[in-house]
Amino acid sequence: MPSWEGGFTLIETVVVLAIVAALMVIGLVSYSRYTHLADNAAVQLDLLTAVKVQALTHLEQGQFTTDAAALRSLEPNLEYSGDGLDGSLVVAIEAGHAHESVCVFGLSSSGQWFGVQHSLASGDRFGFSAPSDCDADAVADWQPAGW
Repeated sequence: MPSWEGGFTLIETVVVLAIVAALMVIGLVSYSRYTHLADNAAVQLDLLTAVKVQALTHLEQGQFTTDAAALRSLEPNLEYSGDGLDGSLVVAIEAGHAHESVCVFGLSSSGQWFGVQHSLASGDRFGFSAPSDCDADAVADWQPAGW
């Protein structure tokens, strides 16, 4: 009769390690997806806040502004810049619309641009676009609500 010393065989150990590795891969992919979605949601929230700041500026001054210092004085938690590549927001006022429309763009850490156009005539429109697309033709393709 063979004696049993106890312990695990090599095959049992390899099977357990394979299962643990598969679970780790699934967890890592899910975590990456959720952090990507959270980064996008943070940019979208900043954009909505920036649009509210622009609406307040328009109520007080009669026009939208691209002056970063003035915008920062109303909402110091938002950062504005010229290109947005450093994680800050980009503000563009549509030319030829007598300051009746403003676009605010943000770049998430995943590399996705998000944009909001606030128009006195048509309300807010949301899209996935770059700051160079703040014109009537490009914004016309955006969705009327929600991302």
